[in-house]
Order: sequence, then C-alpha cells, then structure tokens
Amino acid sequence: ERMGSCFRSCTACIGSCTSGHLCFWSLLLLAQVIILVLFLVSLLICILAGVQAFLGAGCSKIYLLGDNQVCTAVLGIFQIFLKTFGFFEPLEETCFHRELLTCKIIRDTTTHQAIVAIVGGLLASVLSFQMLIDSATKHERARCIRALQEEGLLKKGD
Repeated sequence: ERMGSCFRSCTACIGSCTSGHLCFWSLLLLAQVIILVLFLVSLLICILAGVQAFLGAGCSKIYLLGDNQVCTAVLGIFQIFLKTFGFFEPLEETCFHRELLTCKIIRDTTTHQAIVAIVGGLLASVLSFQMLIDSATKHERARCIRALQEEGLLKKGD
C-alpha cells in the first residue's frame, strides 16, 4: 500500500498535472527513490567486496595456494611420490600456468576491486544526491525570481 502510494505520488505529473512545480517535485521524488535503490545496491556491493576481502585475507594462511615456490616444491614431492604424476610443461611454471595459486589470484584482484567498488558506489550515490539538491535549489530560486518579477519588485535585468 505504501509503495503504491509512493508510486502514485511520483507519477502524478504524468497523468493530469497542470502545475509545472508539482511535476518537477514529483519527478524529483521519483529520482530520489531511484537514487535510494542505487545506494542500497552500492551498499550490497560494498558488503560483497568486504566478504571477498575477508576470504582473501583468510586464504593467506594456506601457503600452498599463495606462494609459487611452495607450490612448485609440493608438486615436486608429488612427482617423486607418484611416478605417473606430471604435466607437459616445466614444473616451475606449472603452478602459474594451471592457476594453482588461487589465494594469490584472489588477493591480487580483490583489493583493487574492493576499493573501486566501495569508492565508486558511495561517491556516485553522494554526488547524485547532491545533484538533486542542487536542481531543487535552482528551481526554487528561479521560481522566486519569477514571482518577484511578476509583482514588480525585481526588474528583469537584475
């Protein structure tokens, strides 16, 4: 019921609006709801980036999945132990080419992605909200100037 009421308020100017001010404020309210949804999505992305960073930090305790030298040494032990174990490439390059260094990959990509997601999402939300406030301020200023000009208190050149 509340969402329906909000939707009717936001779209009032589309149906039978004769006032430009009502239309402006209705569209501004609709834009504010859209920005709120975008902010919530941004918050969800920030939470996911935090979880991903937490997984990357917890993964650093597993040396086998994060260090190329340890991974190569373990594969060398497996090759000694299992005679048929091997790859068609040098053992030193196997961990990197087969992407066995999972923790290193997660750690390297997660940090940059988390910073970009958090800063970008929050900055976009704040700047969009600021743009709405600026639009409302300019609209009201222009409306007041027009009202003063109609009453003759302000000349058109001022």
